[in-house]
Amino acid sequence: ASGVTNSGFSLSLKTEDGLVDLTNSITVPSAGSNNWDKYDVVQGRLAVPLEAGKQIIRINITGSSCNIDKIVFNKVNIDKNIKVKVTATPNPVTVNTLTTISVDATSDNGIADVKLFQNNGVLIKTMKEAPYEFTIKPTAKGTLTYKVIVTDNQGNESEEKTLSIKVNPKRTAYKTVNLPGTIEAENFDKGGADFTFHDSDSENEGGTNYRSDSEGVDIVTGNGGYAIGYTANGEWLEYTVNVKTPGEYSYSATVSSGNDGSGFSIGLVNGDKITNLANVSVPRDANGSWDNYTTVKGKLSKHLDVGKQIIRIAIAGPYCNIDKIVFTSTLDTDVEIVPEEIVPTESDTYNLYGIKVDG
Repeated sequence: ASGVTNSGFSLSLKTEDGLVDLTNSITVPSAGSNNWDKYDVVQGRLAVPLEAGKQIIRINITGSSCNIDKIVFNKVNIDKNIKVKVTATPNPVTVNTLTTISVDATSDNGIADVKLFQNNGVLIKTMKEAPYEFTIKPTAKGTLTYKVIVTDNQGNESEEKTLSIKVNPKRTAYKTVNLPGTIEAENFDKGGADFTFHDSDSENEGGTNYRSDSEGVDIVTGNGGYAIGYTANGEWLEYTVNVKTPGEYSYSATVSSGNDGSGFSIGLVNGDKITNLANVSVPRDANGSWDNYTTVKGKLSKHLDVGKQIIRIAIAGPYCNIDKIVFTSTLDTDVEIVPEEIVPTESDTYNLYGIKVDG
């Protein structure tokens, strides 16, 4: 039991050669401020087998202020032939949305039960019948880790299987962008690293204070405002847009670079799938300067559907500065024009008001 956070202990085996770690630090769950009366059972396995005969086991306090009642040791027969696969759908998951942990377990002896533990060893659920599923709703950003142990009908246990679930904050647009319209590169979606953007390091080399949630995205001053700079291969940024006019689009990117080989791609995000819309090469400034911005134009390779979409800018050639991208509709609808040769020649023609115009 513990009435504070960060409580814990570990177990060691005392030998003639010194201490041998039997466990990592075992977290003792907090029962709330100054609550020492609620006891939990924390379960796990020793890292090394115990030999027959007398042994000396040491309890090492690794976190302050925990009460320890007793430790029960049970012999475990591990059968490596018990097959276990653990997945979570979806993963990553957004704060306050549901994800389902699914366990696929098989054994020649049949399955007695499937136990799901939190990473601190607290048993969450014992499932005795398939499907072995458990639904959770994470309430905070971070990484959740779970362990699964399967027991067969002969009392044998599987090896521990670990599952990590990444919990992202909710995605929100930094500023609403309607298309046709303009994406300012520094206004990428709120959400966090590796969810709404990816940067190669946590340092804001741009040195501006434009955003407090940039988490290392390099925002620089330039072209009379702000831009994304110090870019590296593999970095990306995402923007939620609302397509008002569906159809074909052209783009006009305001960019700069003092290097050869700079560039980026424009993509459309749909879950884990990224559809490439354009590859943009950023020309090197004649004087090798990043202060001189130029405009690069092109056409998106695919139509944009009406409604909310997520656009991704992904760096494909380093050291390009991106100020903004203007998206212009070049075809207002997806309606196809009927070829003249398939229009009946002997037919009446009417205008948009339903009035016959061909006599």
